[in-house]
Amino acid sequence: MLTPRLLIAEAMAMTVLARAATALLPFPLLLRLVVRVAASPAADAQDIAHICHAVSRIAHWPVRWAVCLPQALAAHWMLARRAIPSQIQFGVRSRSGALSSHAWLVCNGRRVLGHRAGLTYQPVFAFPPQKAV
Repeated sequence: MLTPRLLIAEAMAMTVLARAATALLPFPLLLRLVVRVAASPAADAQDIAHICHAVSRIAHWPVRWAVCLPQALAAHWMLARRAIPSQIQFGVRSRSGALSSHAWLVCNGRRVLGHRAGLTYQPVFAFPPQKAV
């Protein structure tokens, strides 16, 4: 595992890249940047937690500048670099006639980033899709 400073630096670089990608690229092209990774036999839950914490910390420093999709994309890329598969899930909700959307990250069947806000959203799409067994 990387040292905390290197992990924060990587999280900063990936989050800036993800923020730029979400601002500049059309959604279908953005989905091509989501990496498919073969299942890792020993995906360390602690590594997953450290990566998600680093991305969340960067996204809120010094002010909240990276919303849910850039955070999920950055953490997804960081996990993929370590051969840990993850999936970005997209959801919607309607409140008072207004439709809103949210993205969160799922790893090993658990919501690991953006999951608190995601609890109030109805999942509608996940990428990369899980393979049929």
